[in-house]
Amino acid sequence: MQLGLTTALFKMFTSTLTDALNERPNLATLGLVDFEFLPHYNRWTDEFKLDVMKYAETTGVTVFACDDGDGLIVNEHGIRAVGNVKMIRGGVCFEDRFFIK
Repeated sequence: MQLGLTTALFKMFTSTLTDALNERPNLATLGLVDFEFLPHYNRWTDEFKLDVMKYAETTGVTVFACDDGDGLIVNEHGIRAVGNVKMIRGGVCFEDRFFIK
């Protein structure tokens, strides 16, 4: 989470999508990767998941969402999914593994 662009996704969990979008400029993280990361995807409500898709569509950011025990390996060769990883881009959730950079 801290390696990505912002912590706005976690702001959404404690607040609203609108608040997260408004406060996004103040929620910057290290920015070492050009996406945002959402762990524990299997625990989130369907309503929250819809807000995440709206967030990705509104901001234009790519969100990688992982179930418990799953994750990403990021190195100089690209991104590799480990387990059940979703890519949310443009308001659409992709569950195929073709999105490795």
